[in-house]
Amino acid sequence: MAEDETAGRRRRIGISLGTLVALVTLATGILTLRDQLFPRDEDPPLKGSSEIQRFDGVAGHFEESRAILGFLDQHDGEPVQIDVSFPDLAGTGNYIGDPGSVTYVQVFTECTPDLPSGQEPSFADGCMATSLELDGPQNDDSGGFLQHGVPVLKGYFSVDVTGALQMGVTPIFLEPLTFEEATRS
Repeated sequence: MAEDETAGRRRRIGISLGTLVALVTLATGILTLRDQLFPRDEDPPLKGSSEIQRFDGVAGHFEESRAILGFLDQHDGEPVQIDVSFPDLAGTGNYIGDPGSVTYVQVFTECTPDLPSGQEPSFADGCMATSLELDGPQNDDSGGFLQHGVPVLKGYFSVDVTGALQMGVTPIFLEPLTFEEATRS
């Protein structure tokens, strides 16, 4: 009789254990499905870094400015990642900053009439420019600096293309963002 009692307990434990495994599996499936169908609104999901548009290159006056200015114009109001240097501006008055912080870079976009080859552009010659202005505090992820005397803008920025023209200069404001700020949807 003791053997029958022990065998009965084993069957009940086996059935209970099997039932328990089935219930846990079912509960896990339901919770997974619930999270997929009804995502929580606590924190906005992170965008994949591939969603942040990136510009990497060199820029300068006139034709050399078209790529970066077109990129910024196309992404007005969006966060972008840029790594752009301005080697032709080294040692000129076309930027404001020091080795640790560049806050303003100005590139000439056109002159009427065209300048003779090799002549530095100026407003006195009927030239117009676009300024890239850092609008807000720089951070560890984003900012401007001088690298071997060359102004560089690098990191994540929110783009604000104003379209305003003041004294021959059209400003584009770049608000420095942290990686976390740039990748939030």
